[in-house]
Amino acid sequence: MKKLTAVTTAISLLLVCATANAAKCKFETDTTNALTGEKVQWTKWEDFKLFNTQVGYLAAVAEGERRYLALQVVTFDHRPDRPAKEDLDTAVVIPAGSKLMLLLTDDSVVEVHTDEEIIGDSEIHAPGTWENDMTSDFMVKTFTVVKYPLSADALAALTANGLKTLRQTTSEGDRDYTISEKRADTLQEAFACVQ
Repeated sequence: MKKLTAVTTAISLLLVCATANAAKCKFETDTTNALTGEKVQWTKWEDFKLFNTQVGYLAAVAEGERRYLALQVVTFDHRPDRPAKEDLDTAVVIPAGSKLMLLLTDDSVVEVHTDEEIIGDSEIHAPGTWENDMTSDFMVKTFTVVKYPLSADALAALTANGLKTLRQTTSEGDRDYTISEKRADTLQEAFACVQ
């Protein structure tokens, strides 16, 4: 009888912990692909500090059996003249195979690579039409979302440790981004949600 009670208690604790952990998981997308039957989950985007002219976000992604780290960078660029379409098409390019290096809180480094070339989507705002814009320049806003596939080892490392720093390789060179301690904890939980 004691054995049965101990097993029942253990199972109850596991269910309570699983429910509590699931309650922490906040998804931007949580659907099933109608054609493939695969589960698709994107955690809510978590922002992190960049430069004055950039905003950054991270999300954990599960698509069927595959896991990803999604990185979204939004850049703002003032230009005195209206840029040509060709300039917009190459404003931000992440070449196929580009690496993202992740420095974790235990000082280990995880390196991941893109599967495909990513070209940012740009839009132009005429002078004076951009929010809080007091200049006579054109504003070019570029959105870039890159999914970096995660191996089982990389996902386990991101789930076990917080993220301190990112180094992204782009067509314009390497970009380093620092993650706050608070965001590191939130991202660690996000990766646990798609494990």
